[in-house]
Amino acid sequence: MKIRSDFVTNSSSTATTELVVENPVLLEILERYKKLGAFGEEGTTFGIGEYATPPSDIYYFGRHEMTEIPKPAFSFREDPGGDGWDVGHWVPESLSEILELIIYIMDQSKNYRCSSYENYYEFNHYDSELYSQMIEELKQQEDRINMAYTKVNHLRTDDDESVDGILEDLLGEELYEKLYEELDDVQYDEVRQAFNYSQEAGVKVCREAVRYDEDSGEYVKWEIDVPNKE
Repeated sequence: MKIRSDFVTNSSSTATTELVVENPVLLEILERYKKLGAFGEEGTTFGIGEYATPPSDIYYFGRHEMTEIPKPAFSFREDPGGDGWDVGHWVPESLSEILELIIYIMDQSKNYRCSSYENYYEFNHYDSELYSQMIEELKQQEDRINMAYTKVNHLRTDDDESVDGILEDLLGEELYEKLYEELDDVQYDEVRQAFNYSQEAGVKVCREAVRYDEDSGEYVKWEIDVPNKE
């Protein structure tokens, strides 16, 4: 498994991210190392066997999908509010990327924990030996973990100055410029990206741009059809 490290944080944007995963194999491994103390003693920015923040506090896009897993193997919520600490902005496209994303979030969350009520960060330190052992076991068990997902919900919403850049990244420069020519330079206010998986429905990836139409007083959505870049 190759763990990504090529992510760029846009501190001028506002974003919300939520990841909730149901997987019994992953849950057993993460809970075992959590009890051993791999993540230190002060708590973490993510949840293992529980939600990272109370479900009642999940107020943004997709909230109903976020609360339907009773005991998540892993959960993560991030609402940096433009303060520059933006970990969860990578949106997966397949189940094989979920474990990679979880490890990336755990790696980036080292030395910090979040208190959701007061909304501040404090120093916390992982047990480096136990944490390394856990990562090695997760990699060894990757095939079993990939076969054991029962439900995954990932939602990402970006607005403010990041919208144009995200649209251009998703569409490519040529299609992005053509889009704005056709729309007569209409500006979108928000980009929403969702990855959902269930055993019944399989994988569904949805991306949409949203803007407020002052003439009608309604929000207009445009579903983004991302071209195959391979």
